[in-house]
Amino acid sequence: MPPASPTPCRWSRTPCARPGGADAATPSPWPVTKPPRYPTCSRADGRNRLRRLTPSQQHLARAVFLRLVVLGEGADDTKRRVARAELDALAHPGTQAVLDALAQARLVTLDTDTVEITHEALLQAWPRLAGWLNEDRAGLLTHQRLTEAATTWEREHKDPGLLYRGSQLATATEWAERHRSDLLLSERVQDFLWASLRQQRRAGHLRRAAVAVLAVLAVLASTAAVVAFQQRGAARAERDVAISREITARSEQVESNDTSLAARLSLAAYRLRPSPELYTRLLSTENTPLATTLTGHTDTVFAVAYSPDRRTLATAGTDGTVRLWDVTDSARPRALGKPLRDHIGWVYWLAFSPDGRTLAAAGRDRVVRLWNVTDPAHPAVWGPTLRGHTSYVFSVSFSADGRILATSSYDHTLRLWNVSDPEHATPIGHALTGHVGAVASATFSPRGRVLASAATITPFTFGTSRTRPSPSLSALR
Repeated sequence: MPPASPTPCRWSRTPCARPGGADAATPSPWPVTKPPRYPTCSRADGRNRLRRLTPSQQHLARAVFLRLVVLGEGADDTKRRVARAELDALAHPGTQAVLDALAQARLVTLDTDTVEITHEALLQAWPRLAGWLNEDRAGLLTHQRLTEAATTWEREHKDPGLLYRGSQLATATEWAERHRSDLLLSERVQDFLWASLRQQRRAGHLRRAAVAVLAVLAVLASTAAVVAFQQRGAARAERDVAISREITARSEQVESNDTSLAARLSLAAYRLRPSPELYTRLLSTENTPLATTLTGHTDTVFAVAYSPDRRTLATAGTDGTVRLWDVTDSARPRALGKPLRDHIGWVYWLAFSPDGRTLAAAGRDRVVRLWNVTDPAHPAVWGPTLRGHTSYVFSVSFSADGRILATSSYDHTLRLWNVSDPEHATPIGHALTGHVGAVASATFSPRGRVLASAATITPFTFGTSRTRPSPSLSALR
C-alpha cells in the first residue's frame, strides 16, 4: 500500500506530516513535550473549529477576543491577560464552552485564573480578528478606557472621585446606548456608568437648588436694598432740608456785611434744597458784584495782573512770592504750580507782556525778573535779572508791541530795556532822570510813543512815611 501523502497546509509552503504516515519518522520542528508556539496548521484548524461554533457562540467568541486585546493608541495592538472573573461577568451560559473550544484550537491559553491569546502573531495573521478590531476601533477604545476606569473604581472601593463627569461621561453613555444589547457591556461597566449618571444628576439637582436659593436670596436682597434706599433717601431729604435752612439763616446774618458770602451761601442752600424763596434771593443778587477770595499769600498783597487772554492771574506781595492762578472759571480759581520765590523781599509790581509769554516782576531787591509763562503751570526764568537801579523798583510796564520794558525806582530814575528777546534783555540808553523824588509808576501810551511817570516830591520810606507825598507827573517823548 503506497505511503500516505503529506497534507498541505493553506498558510504554509511546508507540508505538515500526518501522524502514522510515511513521514512519521521525520523529526518534528516542535517539541513533543509542549504545544508549538503557533504552527500554521493550528491556525487553519482553529479557524475551522471557530466555524463549527453556532452564531451565538461566535458572537460570544468575538466578545471574548475583544477583551483579550489592548488596542494601541499610536502603537501596535497587544494581547492582554484577563482574569476569568472578568469573562464570567459576561453572564452567558456558553462562555466556558466557547473558551474550551478556543483553547482546543490553540487560539487562547487557559490557566487556573486567567485567559490570554496564545500568541500575539494572531493579531495580524487572523483576518477575522483584525476585522473585529478595526470595524469600530473608536468605540472599542472608548470601551477599553471605560473598562479600565470601572476596574479602578471598583478596586478603590467605589470612590466617587473616580466616576466620569461632563463630556467624558457623555461619550461613554452614548457608546453604551449603542451597545445596550452587546456582550461588551459588562455588569461592572454598567454599575460604573449608573453611578456616574446618578452622581451627575445629584450634582445637577444641587446646582439647581443652589441657583434657586441664590435667586430667592437675590430677591430678598433686592427688596431690602430698595427699602433701605427709600429710607436713606427720606433721611437724606430731611437732612438736606435742615442744612439748607441753617445755611439760609447764616446767609441772612452776613448779608449786610458781606454780600458775596451771602450770595454764595444762598446758592449753596438752593443747590442742596431748591425752594421758591431761595430762588427769589438769588435773583435779587443777579446784578450785585460778587467777590471770590484767593488764599495762599502769607502777608500783604501789593500787585495783581491779568494775562492778555484773561485766563491767568498773577499776584505778589510782602511775603516775597509770586503766585499764578487759573481764572478760566472766575467763580472757582485754582493755583497753578508752586509759588515763585526768586525775589528777596517785597514784590511791588507785576505786568504781562502783550503776547502773554512773559511776566515781569519788580521788587525791593532792586532788580526786575522776567518769567517765561508760556505754560503757566510750569513757569521758568527768562535769562539773567535786569540790574541797574540802585534802590527799590516800584513798577514795570511793557510797550504796546512788547519790545520795550519801562521800570521805575525809588532812586528817582526810569530805565528802558530791550526785551525783544526776553532771554537776552539789554538796557536802552542811560537812566531817565528829572524827578525829584521816588518814581512810583510809569506806563506807555496805547501806541507806545509816550511814557508817563508819576513820582513823589518829598522823600519817604515806602510804607513808613508820616508825611503826605505830593505827586508830580511827567511825560517823556
